Amino acid sequence: MKKYVFIPIFLLFSSIIIFSQEKQISRDTLTYKLPEDIVVTASRLSIPLKEISFSANVVGQDFLAAMPRSLSIDEGLKIVPGIKIDNQSNGNRLHLSIRGIGILTERGIRGIKIIQDEIPINDPSGFAPDFFDIDMANVDRIEVLRGPAASLYGGSSAGGIVNVITKNSPNTPLFGEVGGSYGSNNFWKGYGQFGGNVKDVNYRISFGRTMGDGYRVHTHFWGNSVYARAAYIPNSNIKITPILEYINYYHENPEGIDLQQYNVDPKQANPDAVPYNEYLQTERTTAGLTGLMIFEQSEVQFNVYTKRTLFTEANNHTFNYRTIQTPGTSFQYSFSSGAAEDFFRNEISTGIDLQWQKIEEHRVDNNYAV
Repeated sequence: MKKYVFIPIFLLFSSIIIFSQEKQISRDTLTYKLPEDIVVTASRLSIPLKEISFSANVVGQDFLAAMPRSLSIDEGLKIVPGIKIDNQSNGNRLHLSIRGIGILTERGIRGIKIIQDEIPINDPSGFAPDFFDIDMANVDRIEVLRGPAASLYGGSSAGGIVNVITKNSPNTPLFGEVGGSYGSNNFWKGYGQFGGNVKDVNYRISFGRTMGDGYRVHTHFWGNSVYARAAYIPNSNIKITPILEYINYYHENPEGIDLQQYNVDPKQANPDAVPYNEYLQTERTTAGLTGLMIFEQSEVQFNVYTKRTLFTEANNHTFNYRTIQTPGTSFQYSFSSGAAEDFFRNEISTGIDLQWQKIEEHRVDNNYAV
């Protein structure tokens, strides 16, 4: 695998964030002090990683920047204990489980909450249809909470939470970056990003194109993505962020094969897959607004969003077409008492999550077979 990155204006340096807490390391007379604590937001509160009472990991920019392909989230999560990921064709079509929870389906997962910049990818039933919304070239860090984290987001997070946070632009009026990578099985990816910081607004727009043939017969895939985010921060206590995203991904579906077929040729597709041109295609537009307001002893967080998904599945019987509308909102109020140095500190938080969904579906016979 070879990867090239071209930066037309300047090189954006990323801070190292994988260390969990500030501490000192002594070796003979040499003393090194790590720069800062890591604050985790997947807990719905901003808590230092060292104070979280359940299993948590942070995959930082130093590791993500070293990944050879920067294509799908399985690359970044491979170092997190307790996670199992099945990549269907070396693309973005994944199955994921945390501590054995994450029901295997034809596509997507259940029982794990997937969040990107405070907007949930899961639908109201708790089903996360895919990871197409996450462009790894645009990810700053990934927070993973396991086990008791389920209580934070309800039944859709019985296995845990995967919280994806995208990059901010550097403190300059304009920056730009383009890059690409290529590899075996006709894989290639090209991407570009630009943005900057103007007065009280930090904005960033990224776009990418991915394509490959996969390692099995009938696993060709391609995808396009555009992600735009602008954070309005008039002071240290207010942050308002509009988000707009568009993705369109196509994956041929080779279906499963039995052991006898595997022993003959492990790369072959199911006999039905090629004649009926079985595939999955997802086109989705997401628009959202998130906010954070900090007062003397309290904090308010909110988001409101809507998603429109056009989903097509071709199998050996039918073409299944779905139009899915998914609006939602959440509101959380937190009250704190006691200073950081006090022995007793209290934090009370209450909130509401609302999400609903409308599905229009129709099917036609698949007469593609020759």
